[in-house]
Amino acid sequence: PLALAFRDVPAGRDLLAKALPAMLGLVGVEAFVDWLQRAGHYRLNDSISSLSCGIVSRLLQGYLRFLTVAPYQLVHHLFAIRRVRVAGRDGGAWLRWLLALVAVDLGYYLGHRGAHACNLAWGGHVTHHSSEEFNLSTALRQGLFEGAFSWAYYLPMALFFDYRVYRAAMALNMVWQFWVHTRKIRRCPAWMEAVFVTPSHHRVHHGTDARYLDANFGGVLIVWDRLFGTFVSEGGADGADDGTEPVYGLTPKQLRSWNPIWATVHHFAAVWRRVHRFPHEPLSSKLQVLWRGPGWSPKQQRYLPAPSVERAEALAGKFDPPMP
Repeated sequence: PLALAFRDVPAGRDLLAKALPAMLGLVGVEAFVDWLQRAGHYRLNDSISSLSCGIVSRLLQGYLRFLTVAPYQLVHHLFAIRRVRVAGRDGGAWLRWLLALVAVDLGYYLGHRGAHACNLAWGGHVTHHSSEEFNLSTALRQGLFEGAFSWAYYLPMALFFDYRVYRAAMALNMVWQFWVHTRKIRRCPAWMEAVFVTPSHHRVHHGTDARYLDANFGGVLIVWDRLFGTFVSEGGADGADDGTEPVYGLTPKQLRSWNPIWATVHHFAAVWRRVHRFPHEPLSSKLQVLWRGPGWSPKQQRYLPAPSVERAEALAGKFDPPMP
């Protein structure tokens, strides 16, 4: 079964690896433009921290291969209803690719939304949200364990598309998500804002303001958020662009560390402490902390409202110790 699971996995550099030099170049261009504008959207220590998190994720994610690749391969080879071929020059090839891209994006929306609603999955995703800045370097701030909790949302694709198609469609999805991590583009054309995830939509997703929490989970298409009631527009309460931006980072407490390892594991440590904080609670109540969302109290058996970062940390300011 293991040999079957890993059979036909494409070798060599994938699309993301090929796109990485261009991504790094665009980070440099945006940082230079930011320096010319004196906008303050980049800090060297924060950007180094984001890139370090990405490096840790890239170097170590191969060890999670069994959790991320094997289930997909097994489902496809053992239970595929119909193996959809996307290669070829016939008129339907582009439609089959489009179906694969849409399926990946729906899986991403569901997995992303689930990651914000479950403490264990949030532990894998929280690294990406832990920067107090929002720029192209933030896009490269990836969590090592995110794939360990998201793979199940893509298994329905395995009933039709082989792993190579899924991997290519997922890479294209991630490439799109890179450019939306910017504050240099306020709004896109109205038709684009209506259908696709744009920088404005994704700034909302990274916001810690109360009205922005748990919103705009889409990867490429914002239509999922509009359909399932998780869409929030950037700006005032009426959705008008008033020029204000979200407060970025985590709530109720910012990470306040440049250590990429701590950025990767700090929420798991917090969950462990929370489980042991109530020694007299029954085991069933403690275990709920693992699958309930952040903010769940095993003692009160409810979600506690998170204080706004604006209120809790406005006086403290951003974490910005001097570099040696």
